Amino acid sequence: EYDVLRHTGSEVVDGSSAAWNTMMGIARAGVATEAQYQALQGYLNVQDLIDYMIVHIFVGNDDWPRHNWYAARRRVPGAGYRFFSWDSEHVLKDVGLNQTAVNLSNSPAELYDRLRRQNAEFRLLFADRIQRHFFNGGPMYVDPNATAWDPAHPERNRPAALYMQRIDEIIASKNLGIKRIGFYAAGVRN
Repeated sequence: EYDVLRHTGSEVVDGSSAAWNTMMGIARAGVATEAQYQALQGYLNVQDLIDYMIVHIFVGNDDWPRHNWYAARRRVPGAGYRFFSWDSEHVLKDVGLNQTAVNLSNSPAELYDRLRRQNAEFRLLFADRIQRHFFNGGPMYVDPNATAWDPAHPERNRPAALYMQRIDEIIASKNLGIKRIGFYAAGVRN
């Protein structure tokens, strides 16, 4: 039901690489015109690629794109590939790392690089997605006048607020686990 590839674009996990190879062929033939861009969108979920690239560029992932990614699509006409991160622990290490010009053959980065260089509509959509995510309370919004985390004003630093929400969930489940172990050790069973 799905075509799933990983790491190199040639490593098939499920299905086949036929649609992937067609998509890459379309991209390599050029995506400057509206017709070429539309043809590519028959195989690629462009908005998903943009959001995927924004995350990797923002966090400065330096253990990617040569591996640590998956691509998947439903095996039906018009279904576009979507991208998924894998094993992304090499992030947020260097604020000076610039991944905006990342490019690697047969990877999501190649698609991004070709589109950003050749297609004005893609660049506009990329800018729109940046606006959505990083401004006006979007999930990556940080108030430039109050960048530090302030629990009394989580709206000023949305990434930190989401991170702290996750930390609270982890701590709560960890505490439940500790209590369960303590009850078991004391001979109390539910």
